[in-house]
Amino acid sequence: MPMFVPLWLIGLTLALVLVLAVLALRRRGTEMIEQQRRETPFPTVDQLGALADPEVRAELARGNKIGAIKRVRERTGLGLKESKELVERATP
Repeated sequence: MPMFVPLWLIGLTLALVLVLAVLALRRRGTEMIEQQRRETPFPTVDQLGALADPEVRAELARGNKIGAIKRVRERTGLGLKESKELVERATP
């Protein structure tokens, strides 16, 4: 004999599963963002001073991020990746 399951019970179960899945994904995304913030080092005073350099500011004002990254590398001795991240943080 087949068993009857009300449609409202099936709908309620599906809605609950959907809500739990959305909450789990949101929490996981938040945890990943927090982990990236913890792992990203703060720039030093010298590195921040490189961003205040008139040549770097002029390159950024012209929209030339590559030129700004080159100037930051020259001034601080940072690698390409670190210089790029520093310039990216400084630009809106």
